[in-house]
Amino acid sequence: MKRTLALILALVMTMALVACGGQPSTSTPGGASSSGGATTTPPETSDIKDINKDQEVKVEETKTYKKELAIPYGNNITAFDPMLKTGAGPDVAYKMVYNQLVNFNFETNEIEPELAESWVVESANSYVFNLRKGVKFSNGEELTADDIVFTFFERPKAVSGTTGTAIWNYLEAVEVINDYSVRFKMTRDDADVLYRLFLAYFGILNREACEKDPENGQMIGTGGWIVDSWAPGDHVTFVRFDNSWVWEENGMNPTEKIVMRYMTESSARSIALQNNELAANHLVSLSDLDSLKASGNIHTAVFNAETLNYIAFNMTGDLMSNVKLRQAVAYAINYDEIIEFTSNGLATRAYSMWGKSQYGLFEDFDEQFEYNPEKAKQLLTEAGYANGLEIDFIGTAARETVATLLQAQLSQCNIKMNISLLDSAGVTAAVKDGTFDILWYDISLRVDGGRMSFLNDGKQSSNRAKYDNPEMLQKSNEALGEKDDAKRREMYKEVQIAFHEDLPYLPMYYGISVVGWADGVTGIEWTLDAKPDFTHMRWAE
Repeated sequence: MKRTLALILALVMTMALVACGGQPSTSTPGGASSSGGATTTPPETSDIKDINKDQEVKVEETKTYKKELAIPYGNNITAFDPMLKTGAGPDVAYKMVYNQLVNFNFETNEIEPELAESWVVESANSYVFNLRKGVKFSNGEELTADDIVFTFFERPKAVSGTTGTAIWNYLEAVEVINDYSVRFKMTRDDADVLYRLFLAYFGILNREACEKDPENGQMIGTGGWIVDSWAPGDHVTFVRFDNSWVWEENGMNPTEKIVMRYMTESSARSIALQNNELAANHLVSLSDLDSLKASGNIHTAVFNAETLNYIAFNMTGDLMSNVKLRQAVAYAINYDEIIEFTSNGLATRAYSMWGKSQYGLFEDFDEQFEYNPEKAKQLLTEAGYANGLEIDFIGTAARETVATLLQAQLSQCNIKMNISLLDSAGVTAAVKDGTFDILWYDISLRVDGGRMSFLNDGKQSSNRAKYDNPEMLQKSNEALGEKDDAKRREMYKEVQIAFHEDLPYLPMYYGISVVGWADGVTGIEWTLDAKPDFTHMRWAE
């Protein structure tokens, strides 16, 4: 590992030295970068629309399909209960068993009907949902408004450790209008409600099943699959629910059983995929991508994920309270090189703290922070550090490589960066105590614009920069009460412009998802949140 880092460091320092000699790297069409006259075109991520188009092949009566398929999961499912969801592991399983009131289409960035076939936004704190009629739970009970009341209003009060607090904490009442219509009354204005309701936390449960069997009744859903067996740390087996409403549009899935196998080693997952033991793998490691491509029987794809790598500046510190210094750091970074080394050039540069699918994303700033070492040095001089300075970097051990690259780049512009690698608790403590200058972190994004309001609030522990902007925090809160789409987007635009100008956070790049599936496998819906839907997955022999 040390030898690898040394080689990387030597290469980066060589490239940075050439660039800092006076000619900044430039971007060419198609993502090609040039430095010193050499031009290379890095591989590109795939468009999620194109990937899913290939998966939309209809079931063909002339073909024979396998009856049993397997997929992996890497995070243990310790509680099969959407209300107690922790981490990303259970989401794939929950999508097969439960449905939400609405769905989010990551291809169009639009909210679509699911169990609610329509809805009315009466005001920013009142929503009426009209349910599909005739939808059955896997215990045979019909979905009614009473199940919505139970799921959203009654059960969260009785179950400790619930995780969907973004909705449950702000529900004043859930009112039954009739058997198939229900009204949500919020304690605050919240125009982002629809952009949260598709999350796995909010899978609709059946009152009768949960009250009749408090231990396992929460495993009853309206989705296309029923939990047949579940052994934490080993597997979950699903059998097809033939009476589910999800088969109505495209017909019954010929797959009868899907087994999710708990597999923590990325290499083991890739080998199993190559050996046709798995139908698909949504957890492919980037290091396994080339071998899967070379196998000849595996299809692969890489696409942007809803995670964001960013740098947080300590806004309460003596050094980084200087905006000129923050700007100097931003211009001293060669983003293309960092993306090349961290993701083989597959990641996409981020310009906003918003996600690509997030409501209200704005990226068209008048001036972007692109690699420009001469401008970085000029800003250092304007900041009062013409002869350079030292700054302290913190991050987890997983950031060692990128920290080394960043250190080499900044050093060529007279910024000496000291690296401290800590465990998660150590990073949290350092942020709390303010004993750092810059921090590398990543955040899992959601699609609701209000998700980012915490970045304006210096009192929030998740605000690593300790950036406190009451005016923009108020703007974010006002946006939650704005029904007019154009006005609301303009409010979120103002917040993002403030982030860009004040520069408490420096967006670096979006994460990537690397996926693979066996030849003949179709019906998978790949999503940018790295939580694909395997409900309709089948494998033609």
